[in-house]
Amino acid sequence: MLPFRPVTLSDKPLFEKYAYRFGGKNCDMAFANIFCWASFYGNEICETEGFLLVRLLIDGRRKRGYLEPLGEGDTEKVIRLLAADAAEAGEPLRLQSLSQSFADALSRMGTGNSLFIFENRDFSDYIYPAESLRKLSGKKLQPKRNHINQFIRTYEYRYEALSSGHREEVFALLRKWREGKHADNRSLDVEEEVIRLGMENFDALGLSGGALYVGGRMIAFTYGSPVSDDTFCIHIEKADTEFESAFPMINRLFVGSLPEKYTWINREEDLGLKGLRNSKLSYHPEELYKKFYAIDRNSTEMVIWRFLENGFNADASNIASYISAFYEKENVYIRNEGGTPAAAIFIHRLTYEYGSIPYICAVTVMPQFKKRGLGIGMVKQALKEMFRAGEAVVMSRINCNRLKNLASSLGFTCAGEVSEQGEISVDYPFIWWEGNEDKESIFRIVNAKEYLQRYAGYFPDTEAEIVLHDDIVEENCGRYAVSAGSVAFTPCSGEGGMSPDALFRLMPLAGKEFVFEK
Repeated sequence: MLPFRPVTLSDKPLFEKYAYRFGGKNCDMAFANIFCWASFYGNEICETEGFLLVRLLIDGRRKRGYLEPLGEGDTEKVIRLLAADAAEAGEPLRLQSLSQSFADALSRMGTGNSLFIFENRDFSDYIYPAESLRKLSGKKLQPKRNHINQFIRTYEYRYEALSSGHREEVFALLRKWREGKHADNRSLDVEEEVIRLGMENFDALGLSGGALYVGGRMIAFTYGSPVSDDTFCIHIEKADTEFESAFPMINRLFVGSLPEKYTWINREEDLGLKGLRNSKLSYHPEELYKKFYAIDRNSTEMVIWRFLENGFNADASNIASYISAFYEKENVYIRNEGGTPAAAIFIHRLTYEYGSIPYICAVTVMPQFKKRGLGIGMVKQALKEMFRAGEAVVMSRINCNRLKNLASSLGFTCAGEVSEQGEISVDYPFIWWEGNEDKESIFRIVNAKEYLQRYAGYFPDTEAEIVLHDDIVEENCGRYAVSAGSVAFTPCSGEGGMSPDALFRLMPLAGKEFVFEK
């Protein structure tokens, strides 16, 4: 068993002894990141066989992974030790944030044959010449100079070095910055905790930063730390967007204040966020520091990978992001035919103002098993299981008329068709492949009594007599009397009654915002 232990501030000299020599320009090898993000990822370290190893929980919950081993010696032996450590926890080996050179070396090893190695563009670091960010010279960076000149003309400002003494002002600005944000509150809370740890341990972590003021109020701050003798990494940068060009201004002032020995600036990754990617590309990086990942070829995650690769127009980064951030065993159901994975249905949960509902985010069938009704069969089975679990309604998304017709035959209705008592609009955050944002939301009642009881709870004045016929969930068939906030149910065939989609259109629970449950 490898002697992993939680990372502490006292590990900084040990970590940097390895990271400065073997970590390259990788932002994940900054000790400040290792320490501050340990509150979320549970980072642990150990030193063995001439290597420093980092173990973490990839999603911040359960899935165990390891960063690139830093050191020199028998690398193949270390990989075997990590594989054994993962197996002790019943996990496949997952390696994270690998450099190009390490990934190439791994592919040549005997142990590498058991690993699927891939690049994730979403986690490539943006590397810039420090001189370029200080001077912003040249035609390409003219827009940045224009923004800064506009800021200088518009505001009376001052700049000062950031320190732990700015903690209260930093968090006042963070509260202002969070106003109106639609991102997952959990992710914002995690980042706030990371910043709290950074500010509380500012000097011990060797952080340097800057603060920008207008009218005596902090409107932007930033800080970072070195990852090598010549590369400085910017970990955090926040600004009040009411002050136009505050971001380029704080960036230029801070980089200009750094010692000249730092000839390279790492502004970290974009996480696949379009706005962040465009912002980082607008500074014209010299290099995208590629990061590679490796997964055991025999793992369930690789089965999921193949389903998503075959069923959707998703590249490695999209699939990797799903597997890393969202995939859990209980969210994916696989049907085997003759011992071979044939079809899969992906079911997650969304929360909204009327409660929590299951969400069918994907159904996919391997090419050799198509046209056998396996996908439809899995949807029908899922609906029956949801009924037994007491779920009221399920959501999914579609993007073409063929699927719309298929969904309708299964009792789903499009949110856009709901108009009798309200319109359902969905602010949908779970977008992990290109084009998914254009899909239309569809809903299906899965337990009619539970659904009507929930509806009556929100609309207690409702009086209705309903006969429902459900071809898939037969237990829904019957007569429903809604009165005084309660629902009475009498089982019958429901012949001639309305369908689940017609009931949903008649009595919709119109939600405004859905938030993905991690």
